[in-house]
Amino acid sequence: MSFQFVRETVAYSEDPASNSQYLSVANFARWISQFESSNYTLASCSWQQQAFYEFLLTYDKPVLLFNCFDPMFIGDNQTPLAQYIEILNKTNHVRVVGNNIDDYLNYWCLGFAPEGQFNNYLQDDFLKYNFKNAFLCYQRSNTGFRKNLYNALQEHSNHGTVTYAHWENNTTNVYNDINTVGSLDIWNSHFLNIISETQYDWNNSYQVFLSEKTWKPIYGMRPFLHFTNVYANDFLKSQGFELFWEDFGCTYDTNETWSYQITQISNAVQNLKNENLNSLYKKLLPKIKHNRINLNKFIQRQKDKIEAIKHNPFNIPR
Repeated sequence: MSFQFVRETVAYSEDPASNSQYLSVANFARWISQFESSNYTLASCSWQQQAFYEFLLTYDKPVLLFNCFDPMFIGDNQTPLAQYIEILNKTNHVRVVGNNIDDYLNYWCLGFAPEGQFNNYLQDDFLKYNFKNAFLCYQRSNTGFRKNLYNALQEHSNHGTVTYAHWENNTTNVYNDINTVGSLDIWNSHFLNIISETQYDWNNSYQVFLSEKTWKPIYGMRPFLHFTNVYANDFLKSQGFELFWEDFGCTYDTNETWSYQITQISNAVQNLKNENLNSLYKKLLPKIKHNRINLNKFIQRQKDKIEAIKHNPFNIPR
C-alpha cells in the first residue's frame, strides 16, 4: 500500500481558531485511512489537479482515489474534470470515489472527526431555540458569487447574520470546521439557514456538489434555502428531503441564475421580517423532523456503500 496526498498537507495547529482548514484536512486523512490495502494505491486529490488525472489515464496499476474536497471541480485552465472521472471509472484499475456523477458516495454527510458527525449533538440541543434573527448565512470563502449574496443580505443585517470569508472579523466566531454547527447560542437564535454551497455552474446537472454546508441545517434542524447549483434541489428531493422555498413565498426551477437566486432569497428574508419566527418554526417542525430522520437514513446508505468499497473497490456496480 502506498498512501499519498496530492497537494494537501496534514501539518496543522491543534487550535482550530488558528488553522482550522488544516485540521479538517487532517481529520479527512485519518478517516480515509480505513481504506488502506496492500492491493492498491490509496490516493486523495483535491482542487485543480488535472495533471494528476491525466497521469492516472496512463497508469496501469490499481488506484482507489478519493476527492479530498470537491467531487466536481475546474482545473487551473478552467477545464471541467468530470470527463476524466467518467473515463477513469470505466477502467478496471482506477476507482474515483466521492463524485456525484452516478450518486455513488456522498461522504460529506458523515463527518470526519474522531467523535463523529457534527459532534453527535442531541436533537434537543437544537430545540432550545429563541429566534431573534430571521436568517444565518456563513460564507467561509469569497469565491464565486458569494460577494453578491453578501451584499444583498447586508441590506437585511438588522434581521440576521451573514459572513463573507472565514478570515473576516465578526462576532460569529465560526471556524472553518466541517464537524460542528458552531456556537449553539448563535445557531439557536437564528431561524432560516441560507446555504451558500460550493459553487460551479449554476445549471450544470453534472456539477451538483453537496458539502457539509448542506447537511448542517438538516442535521441541526433548521429550515433552509440553497444558493447553489439549481439541480441540488432536485437531488435532495430525489433522496426524500423536504424543501422550504414555497414556505417562504418563493419558487425554484432549473432556470434560476445566481442573480435570480439572490432575489428569491432576499424576498424570503423580507417576508420573514413580520413573522413570529418561533411560531413559524413550530409550523414547519414536521418537515424539519422528517429531514433529520431522512438524513440518518441517507447517512446509513452512505455507510453501506463504504463497506462495499472496502470489500470490492473495483467491481462495484456503476
